[in-house]
This record gives sequence, structure tokens and C-alpha cells, in this order.
Amino acid sequence: MLFVAKAELSLCICRVLSTQYIAWTAGEQSSLLLSPRANPDMERFRWCEEELENWRAKYALETLLSYSGAASKPILRVHDALLQMVFLTTSSALHRPRMLNATETDLRMHSRNKIQQAALEISSIAQVLSRQNLIRYLPITGVTVILLSVMAHLLDINSPDLSIQILGLQRFSQGILILQQLAAMYGSAELAISFLELAALSWGLSYTEFTLADLSINDPVPTADSIILELTVENRGRRSSVCVIQIYGTKTADERQYKGQFLGFTTVKVEAGGIEQVQVAASLRPFMVWNNERLTLTGGKAILEAGMRMQPPALICF
Repeated sequence: MLFVAKAELSLCICRVLSTQYIAWTAGEQSSLLLSPRANPDMERFRWCEEELENWRAKYALETLLSYSGAASKPILRVHDALLQMVFLTTSSALHRPRMLNATETDLRMHSRNKIQQAALEISSIAQVLSRQNLIRYLPITGVTVILLSVMAHLLDINSPDLSIQILGLQRFSQGILILQQLAAMYGSAELAISFLELAALSWGLSYTEFTLADLSINDPVPTADSIILELTVENRGRRSSVCVIQIYGTKTADERQYKGQFLGFTTVKVEAGGIEQVQVAASLRPFMVWNNERLTLTGGKAILEAGMRMQPPALICF
């Protein structure tokens, strides 16, 4: 059933791409690029949307990711999850041109909601795989679907609604952590992370000025695969706002070098002129290697750095 669902979804993907995009080649290597159609056929659009909805209704019970983790073998759960994420990415690809080009506000908002919902579901599925330690089994297609979902969360980061902005930042950072795991296997994941960091930096999201100080390790002994860091956040501006603190780490062990690894984040609201003491959980998984079917922490010293959003780190803790 899984293979039949994949074959039928492939046909849906072909129809979506031919309806909403124009394929053309560029460069000496004749790379295939897709550009949104300026005036897509609305009847074909509705047909594609209905076809995708029918696909999900038909295969939801057979291919939906098992959140309990007990319904199937791990490798089948990975394939189920990937198929669902590819479906959601296809739905986003169908609606993205209309979100950008539609003249009617209702149509544009409908497509935007579809894209945001798809991104949310992809993030939820990826988080389940991460908790079950199954990200390492995803093929390179996983990089594409995760990248597109994280890009969609950038829309939430720029929302005037503070609660939506915080959720967008959390999902964005969680997506970076997932891509960090995939980067151990695929070079394209590292390129995706670099692209997302530049994209986030270009948004200029802060409404006030924060400073960080007194970064320290709360518990020097790692608990499972993480440690707790403490630091002080001061709001020097005239407006209360949310500071998103991100932790990076650099470590050299054996012949491997782990540079600028994203380890964790937290959010804290600081009133104008206020100071808050903050704790951040930092994952040590980027510094771990597989040894006899177990993740083990490599030896050596690490440099931990704290920064705000995607800005360069401001504090260092050895």
C-alpha cells in the first residue's frame, strides 16, 4: 500500500508542477529551474487541490505517522513520515504561486493558511522522528521538505502578533536543529542552514536592544545528551520585547571538527530597562558519534557561545 500511495502521489506532483510552474534550463550544466506561472489555469488548480485532498483521505490511515511508535517497525515509520512530508510540500508548492500573485485577498490568505498549516505539520512530524532518533534514516529528500517548512516559518517570525512571532521563532530554531542532524550526512543540509541564517539575519526582527552577560554552565555534568547554561539578559531599550537566545558550540575531537554547531535556544520577555536571569538547555548531540548502536560524547574541550536570534555570538563559555 505504501508503494502504491507513493506512485499516486508522484502523479499528483507532476500535475501540480505542470499547472503552477514553467520549467526552464539555465547555466552551462543545463540545471532545471521552475518559475511560477503568471496566470495559471484556475480550473486545473482546483482539480489539483481536489486530487491532493482525495489522496490524503484515501491513504491517511495507511500512511499516517505512528505517534505512539508501536504500530510499525522504525524504518516503515520513516517512510510513512517522509511520504506525509512530501505530500505537505506538494500542497505548499500548489498554493505558493497563488499566495504571491493572487489579486483577491481571500484567495491569497487561503493559500497562505494552507502553506502555514503544511509547514506546521511537517515540523511536528520531524519533531516526532527526532524524539524517536530516526532523523538519521531520512534520505536527502528530507533536507528539501524540512528546508521549505522552515522557510515558511519566517512569515510567522515577522508577524505583528507577538505570540505568533514567538511560535515562529521556536519552530524556526527547531527546524535548524533537525537540519543540523541531517548535515552529518548531507552537504546540502549545511548549505540550507547557511541560507536560512542569512535569510533570518536579513529580516531585522528586534524591536529593542538586548545585551547578554555572565554566561556559565549550571551543571557541568551532562544529563543524558544536554547541559544547562545560565546567563543574564538586559533590555536597554524603551520597549518591552522578546529576546531569542541561541547557543552555538565549537569542538575539536580526534580528527573531527565541530564548528558553530547550533545547540539550543530559549525565549524570554524582558521589560524595558529590565534584567532577567535565563536558563538554556543545550543539546550535545552534534558532538556525539555512533558507537556500537549508541550515541557517545566525544572527548576534548568545547567552546559554547550565546547570541541573539541569528546574530553573531556575543558571549563565550569554555
